[in-house]
Amino acid sequence: MSNRESGQEGTGAAQDHGAEHEHGPHCDHDHAPQAVGAADDTGENAAFGGGERDDDVTPIQRDPDFQASAEYLENGPCNKRIRFEVAAENVQSKLDSDYAELRKSVQLPGFRKGRVPRGLLEKRFSARVEEEVRETIIQGVFVDEIKKHDLKVIGSPRIEKIEFKAGAPFRFETLFEVEPSFELGEYTGLALEARAVQVNEEDVDREIEKLRDSYSTLDAIAFGEQKIDDVVLADLRWTREGADVTQQSGVFLKIGVDRVDNIVVADLSHRLLAATQDSEFAVAVTLPEPFEVSDSGSRELTLHVRPKSMHRTRRPELNEEFLALVKKESYESLRESLRKSIEIQLRVAEEQRQESELLRQIGANVSMELPPTMLESRRKELTSLAEERLRKQGKTKEEIAQALAADGTQDEKARSELKAAFILDRIADRERLFVTEDELLARIERTAMIFGRPPAEVLEQYAAQGMIDAVRESMRREKARAFLRKKAKITLAAPAAE
Repeated sequence: MSNRESGQEGTGAAQDHGAEHEHGPHCDHDHAPQAVGAADDTGENAAFGGGERDDDVTPIQRDPDFQASAEYLENGPCNKRIRFEVAAENVQSKLDSDYAELRKSVQLPGFRKGRVPRGLLEKRFSARVEEEVRETIIQGVFVDEIKKHDLKVIGSPRIEKIEFKAGAPFRFETLFEVEPSFELGEYTGLALEARAVQVNEEDVDREIEKLRDSYSTLDAIAFGEQKIDDVVLADLRWTREGADVTQQSGVFLKIGVDRVDNIVVADLSHRLLAATQDSEFAVAVTLPEPFEVSDSGSRELTLHVRPKSMHRTRRPELNEEFLALVKKESYESLRESLRKSIEIQLRVAEEQRQESELLRQIGANVSMELPPTMLESRRKELTSLAEERLRKQGKTKEEIAQALAADGTQDEKARSELKAAFILDRIADRERLFVTEDELLARIERTAMIFGRPPAEVLEQYAAQGMIDAVRESMRREKARAFLRKKAKITLAAPAAE
């Protein structure tokens, strides 16, 4: 059985920047890809120089250096399709220039360097030269066009309908999405009620119990003494129609949890309660829909369990030994330390709530059309995350489909996230908020510490996966959220009536 079939999942520092709500450390759920090839935003409708958008096909004359024209076949708020035409003489001039450069470096039998005839160069290298000329012209023409109109392009443009041949104009079309243009309105001095942060003794009690759980140990007990919540160390063997699929050694199974690797194993706890050492028993298992099997493989498996040892969880007592373990001098100092930690968590949560409320107020007055491809991509990401959560709960494919259909919030959530992202980016642009290299490295060091890995290794992984810009972008939005809260008119809400 493969990792996907057995339910095993990979872990690593990349998850600090890829899990739900953790697109980056302290992610704000503001998922908008970074615009590329665009100048800084200088106005509410900067994409068209502050003017209104025109959905009609509009010819625009190009820079005379290129002797090209650009015709907008699609000119919607987010979708653009441009047909470019580059004059034949401009193309020929570029071809001549590239062949001249090539002649300087190429040496062929019978010819000195720099003396190879143009006709021979064309015969040997025309495909390569023409491809380079096409790419150079496409990139130059496109980049100049988006700079000319301050278009903030999302993702990579699609190049279509290329017409390129000697002696004729070079024609091609580009299809791409841009960041939406919108009127931002006022975003400072907004009224907001803050909620008081209070830590009660029950909160501290719960944290102490969690701390005790984290320092729990497993004590060996004799077979025959086991009960619900005890833990069995066992070797597992999965078979299909008598043939081994996979084996797992030293797996801990908790009595009372009829599940192995997110696979429901009916009657497992009952069998473990009656188990004896090294006495193997078998349980029939049906692999649920989310787990993949080969085309010829059946979902009906048999799980063979061989108990090796029995254990009982022992939580440490609240005594001097435990205080020494957690490095506290007294029970009172432990409670005070936990109280401060809880208060910090509650304050952070309250600040995030305030920032979200301010964004809600701003967004309520902003009309924005979102890029369809980006919106659909984020909706699929949210749906995938929801499916994964349900799969880990052991839900079948049908149950997952029913749950998602009943929920129906993925589209609205995606819209809300993307809208907030664009608003925060606009605010960060206007207020000239940026992330320094030191701040970026500090964030990566903190991520590395969480995962127990060297910072240089995490930085290398982020760079290899193209995640550094996304981390920087997330941090920039955090600054924009904090800016909104700092500039808001905040009053303390009256305490709720008891």
